[in-house]
Amino acid sequence: MASLPARRSGLAHLLLEKPWHAFATALVIGLIAIAAWPLSFAAGRPDGLGITTPSANLVRWLVTGNGASVDWGVFLVLGLLVGSFVAAKASGEFRVRVPDARQATRSVVGGALMGVGASLAGGCTIGNAMVQTAQFTYQGWVALVFMVLGTGIGVKFFVGTHRREGALTGADAVDAAAAPAAPTLRLTPTP
Repeated sequence: MASLPARRSGLAHLLLEKPWHAFATALVIGLIAIAAWPLSFAAGRPDGLGITTPSANLVRWLVTGNGASVDWGVFLVLGLLVGSFVAAKASGEFRVRVPDARQATRSVVGGALMGVGASLAGGCTIGNAMVQTAQFTYQGWVALVFMVLGTGIGVKFFVGTHRREGALTGADAVDAAAAPAAPTLRLTPTP
């Protein structure tokens, strides 16, 4: 695979340029989630990672000015925004992008549906899939099953309909990969 030459070296190269393997990223997120338990209890918030409740607390603080709404979860949400910006700037990936009307509509409607879903499910994907399943609650496991089903349906409708023309899919792709190479026709005599 072709790649551009590294602009940085050492830790800066590892953090800002070199793509992280999905399993390494999952391991880091898992370690953060494990550390969130004792740190959360020490801060007086008896729960693990979450985005929905801290986001609601942030909005409550912005609307009412009630400082009691601000906890470490609010700082987690703010840290995600600031950290994403800093990481994008440091890696040279930050761009102001304006989506077209179709993409903007999909994003707003999708975000609203995710908010409604998080409210109905009693938490977001992190709260249900990582925290509630770790506590082995019924809510977490039911929500996780429906997250997987919803993702599958979404892929079927939005990603599955955008395949390249002529691309092999499903059984055709498997058959093409398993088929032996066709013999080549030689037009010159062999000695």
